[in-house]
This record gives sequence, structure tokens and C-alpha cells, in this order.
Amino acid sequence: MSPIGKLLREWRSARGFSQLDLAMRAGFSSRHLSFIETGRTQPSRQALLILAETLEVPLRERNRLLEAGGYAHVYRQTPLDADEMRHVRGVLQFILDRHEPYGAVVLDRYSNLLMGNAAATRMLGTLVDSTLLSSSPNLLRMVFHPLGGRRHIVNWNEVSRHLLARADRELSVPGDETAAALLRELREYAGPFDSLRSLRPRAGAAGAGAGGAGGATDAGGGAGAAAGGACFAQEAGPVATTSARNPAQTNRPDIFNRLTSQAES
Repeated sequence: MSPIGKLLREWRSARGFSQLDLAMRAGFSSRHLSFIETGRTQPSRQALLILAETLEVPLRERNRLLEAGGYAHVYRQTPLDADEMRHVRGVLQFILDRHEPYGAVVLDRYSNLLMGNAAATRMLGTLVDSTLLSSSPNLLRMVFHPLGGRRHIVNWNEVSRHLLARADRELSVPGDETAAALLRELREYAGPFDSLRSLRPRAGAAGAGAGGAGGATDAGGGAGAAAGGACFAQEAGPVATTSARNPAQTNRPDIFNRLTSQAES
């Protein structure tokens, strides 16, 4: 099997697609896709990009697919703290500030907290144990950990199923040990769930790693978008009912869409 065929098969497996499923979704014949995977056909650059889009492959991993196919990278990767990203950081900070008095954060592809506004700091300080707010706070860990936000979410079973299914889709990256370790940790915190794959969000419901327009932004380390990595998209999912909820504010917007929660600090 060719290197490109191996990568495609790994991504098909991660997304739960058969060759026929992927071919139909991407507009290919199953015969042509089979030839690509076995190395009997050299796919074009556009064909690889279409397959990657259909499989919801993260942009930096699409570069790997292109490289395996003998093509140059398309998506640039630049760390958010690089000097050339100064303007992007300024735009992100502007967005965060304008979300006040509601919480908003900037996350990388692993949901590590990169930036946040004062409201998010207050909310996390109220809902999450201080031991989880160390040097490298991770939002998913802060939600799933027994000392995290789950303590304040009344419908935790419903919310955790949705968030874990989304994490499974976004962190199931072949060869990414950091993502695999984080996903194992989350599964240990969450416990066993039945039919996890059937609960995955619909394709196109949200960008990989993106938070909601009311709260979370994914900077993706710089490779997420041509503009430098910032991604902004709305997530559809269950609304968490929290024990810290203020009844007088039931009609207010979500203040933290990654948690999809209406909790107040």
C-alpha cells in the first residue's frame, strides 16, 4: 500500500467510513478510491483536498496527505505567539474584550487555554478547582475532571456524551500521541458510553476544534486558517443545566459555548 493510501485508510477508519461511504460523500467511484488506496492510481492535488475535506481532516494533517502524495503544503503553520501574529492576537483580544460581561476564550487544537477575557477567568475560578488552573490549563480537562465543571452541570450525562463524541472526532488524529493521550484521559474521567460513534456531531455542524460564536475560539497554533489560524464557528449541541444557574438570567446568551453552559460566576 502506498503512503497516501495508508493515511487515507487510517482516516477512513477514524471516521468510521467504508470505501463506498467515502466515495459517495466525496463524489468518487468506489473503484477509483480503491485504486488510490492501493497505489494503482496517483491522485491529483485537488482529489486529495476533496477527500481530506470529506473526512474532516485538520488542516495541518492535510499538509501531510499532500506531502505523501508528492505535493507541496498548502496551509501555513505559525505559532500564535510569533511576532508576525501580533495583529491576529490583537484581533482576538478585541473579540474577547467585546464579549464582556460574558466569558470567551481562545483555544489551540488540544483545547489548551491560550487567551481569555476577565469574565472567563472569573467563571473558571468559580467552577473549577484551582489545581486545574495551573501553567497549562486545558478546557476539556477542566470540564471532565472530577474537580472540574462537571460538578455544576446537572444534566452531565447528556452533555458529557456530546462533548466526548466531539472530542473523539477532533482528537482521533493518526499518529498524534498528544491527542491520543488526552482522549484516553477524557474517556477515563467520563466512563463507558454506549454507541459513542453514533453520537458524533453531524459533518459540517462545526469546524474541527472551533468553539461557539458566543464563547470559544480555536487558534489552532497558527495552521487553522490562511489568516493565521483563528477559527470562529457555531456549535450545535445540548445545553448544560448548571447548579450555579441564576433563574433571573435564563434568557441570556450562552457565556461559554464550549461548555454550552448558562452558568454565571
